[in-house]
Amino acid sequence: FPESTHAQKLLKEIENYVDVFFIDVADFYKTSDIKGTKKLMDFLDSDFVLGN
Repeated sequence: FPESTHAQKLLKEIENYVDVFFIDVADFYKTSDIKGTKKLMDFLDSDFVLGN
């Protein structure tokens, strides 16, 4: 999850052009990937597909 305000604004802009975000959670980084994905899901109003 991007912490900078500029990057967050870009994500919000990208959200206007997509219906679904696809996110792959790597086994090696699973805990941090899931935490970051949760932040994205709370921040954005889009639908998500989470893969492993």
